[in-house]
Amino acid sequence: MASTTPKKDVVRQDKRFTDLVWENCHEFYDQEKHIDVTFLWRSYPKRITAHRIILAAASVYFDELFQTKEGSAPVIYIENIGPDEFELLIAYCYTGRLNPKMPNVSRLLNGATILKLDGAAAICTAYLKGPTERSRPALQLPSNHPTSSNTNTNKSILAVRQSIGKQDTESCIYRCDEMEKIWIQCGVLKFPTQRAGLVYSNKRLITLGGISSENLPIPCVRSYNLETQMWSKLPPMKVARVGLCAVIVDRIIYAIGGYVSQQYIATMTAEKFDPSTGQWTSLPSMCVSRAESTAVAIEDQIYILGGVGIDREELKSVECYNIKTGKWRKCADMLQGRFNCGASVFKDLLYVVSSGNTQPPYRSDVEFYDMKTDTWSQAPPVNIARSGICAVTLSDRLMAVGGSPSNEFKGIVEVYKPTRNTWMQVRPLPSSGNYSCFIVPTKELLTIGNKLKSPQVIKPFGQE
Repeated sequence: MASTTPKKDVVRQDKRFTDLVWENCHEFYDQEKHIDVTFLWRSYPKRITAHRIILAAASVYFDELFQTKEGSAPVIYIENIGPDEFELLIAYCYTGRLNPKMPNVSRLLNGATILKLDGAAAICTAYLKGPTERSRPALQLPSNHPTSSNTNTNKSILAVRQSIGKQDTESCIYRCDEMEKIWIQCGVLKFPTQRAGLVYSNKRLITLGGISSENLPIPCVRSYNLETQMWSKLPPMKVARVGLCAVIVDRIIYAIGGYVSQQYIATMTAEKFDPSTGQWTSLPSMCVSRAESTAVAIEDQIYILGGVGIDREELKSVECYNIKTGKWRKCADMLQGRFNCGASVFKDLLYVVSSGNTQPPYRSDVEFYDMKTDTWSQAPPVNIARSGICAVTLSDRLMAVGGSPSNEFKGIVEVYKPTRNTWMQVRPLPSSGNYSCFIVPTKELLTIGNKLKSPQVIKPFGQE
């Protein structure tokens, strides 16, 4: 048998093969495929699964453990490391990255020492020594490791569960960064109004419009400070509206379209808010009246996609506002009419995902727009049809986040794999529902996370 085992000097060394191996390992990590070891706690209802080959390569402790009778068992009980810290350290074995924080750094350091994860222990030690030491890399990964590439790893996804009905006023806030690839609860938010537009700016969530208790559109604008967890009022919009789409470009807020009466009549109106002056300014009207559309900002262009029209039809139409010229122009129609769809730019193409259908049949279809040729093309559908999916791009990952209804209690997350031209389910959000997602500097969320009450690490392997 030993004679058939490849020697180190004849194992394939080409970069494409190495990258593919690592990609498969990360897929197994995300999907819990081919797992061969499970960790449990006698005092906690938690279950973490992993792959022995990865853990043994990352730690002498695991390498030695798996050669013993206790380590050969399919289930191993952990006694001296807390489940949350152990979970982060297992993720470190796969990614080579760790983000300690003051509430857990001592426990992480203790766990890293026990597990003989020298790189993780060095990261914790550097964190305790202060900002100067913190900035020094504790572990240099091999150049062919996918997480060592020059991707933008200083960004995180801020996912805010949307509040829709009168009985659904609380929303959990989560973050998922490219370093740890796990969802971490940052807090719980109670919205002051229903069905408001939502944007993020400088550690603040800003709601725009919504409906009153009398079911009328309102113009109010409110800002939620994630550090102080307090709401404050901003100057109201010129036009009361609900079902608008909103986007921020260079700290200027753009509020576009929406319904402007109790009869839910779609409007062409648009306006912008400059926080430096505290003033709302009217913009030229759109080409088409629309509500429940989706806005995507690409440099100095704002694309408005689909929506519900003046006759309550689902719109295929797309238009673009040029911030510099202050003019709207029509773009090629989408292949399908959509409203409240997910939209994000990925590899220089604008992808749109699903639609906002509140009743079956739910949508799984996806298409993309080439801005250079002004053309739309069909893309592979997501695996699970649902309404109100949010699309977001972080580093080299296009994600379809959340959506409802779901036959699960968790928020479905799928990632598009362009090399295979297919979508893959990955680690879900802990709560089902529709989400608004924002790409945020990780350092902003880390400072927020240290101040919010009772942050929780969400199980990275998708287990209850």
